[in-house]
Amino acid sequence: SVVDKTELANMKGLMGDFNGAFELLKEAFNLEPKSILIYDTIEELFEFNSEGLIEALESKESNDAFYKFMLIKAYSQSSNEEHTNKAKELYSELRKQEKDNYILDLIGYSIYQDINYLENAYKNSEDEEDYVEAYVKALYNYKTDNIKEAKNEAYRSITLNENYDKVYSLLADIMNKETNNKASEVYLREA
Repeated sequence: SVVDKTELANMKGLMGDFNGAFELLKEAFNLEPKSILIYDTIEELFEFNSEGLIEALESKESNDAFYKFMLIKAYSQSSNEEHTNKAKELYSELRKQEKDNYILDLIGYSIYQDINYLENAYKNSEDEEDYVEAYVKALYNYKTDNIKEAKNEAYRSITLNENYDKVYSLLADIMNKETNNKASEVYLREA
């Protein structure tokens, strides 16, 4: 399954076996190219060894869609200006091929930090039974200060898949923002 392959890939990558990790991630990609777990694994490997990961990905076949998606995800995590520019070039190229890909929209948001990319991801997520799409909707609502809807979508994501870790971090941010908003309202009323 995609879950098993991404978990094994993460372990291989953390042991420095990027080629073994890529083989498993490619198998997962062939099963489900829009699985966020694949991209989360790249993000985790980037945090572990950013330069090693990017170097390993850049050495792969540049025309392979899988490696393009993995490379853009790795570039999007980098604060290096050269990597950011490469991410933007790759985003433009992939966008021509992938019109309605909410994963690509999420990566675009990461690259450009522009809410319009997140809005596109929100609009392109139409499967009410997909925990990732509920997560995307929660993230969008959080970023646009629609806290009530963000919380509802985060809970829906958890209901659909309680094992997706990222939604719990987002839910904590949502709750924190909600608490701060309520505290501010009380303060303003008393002032």
